[in-house]
Amino acid sequence: SPEELRHVMARENSQPYFAPLKVRDMIREEHRQGRHPGVLLLGRLEMASFRQFVCRGFGEECGSRLRDLYFLGLRVEASDEVTYLELVAG
Repeated sequence: SPEELRHVMARENSQPYFAPLKVRDMIREEHRQGRHPGVLLLGRLEMASFRQFVCRGFGEECGSRLRDLYFLGLRVEASDEVTYLELVAG
């Protein structure tokens, strides 16, 4: 609904769904445990937020849907879930 969308967008401005430092820390923890993920799997909200993050940092062209996306060496893929965050072996 429009009201839900406004709520999501307001939250995104103050607390993004994609948190790069959280992902970095998750990757570090995986490496400490001897695992080496290759894929960052994001839900729809996290993926939209990730694309905003990329566009803010590198310009609109970098967030193009025609390109493969990577973050900290991991291929970024979308999940069908509304909200989701997982590191997956590649």
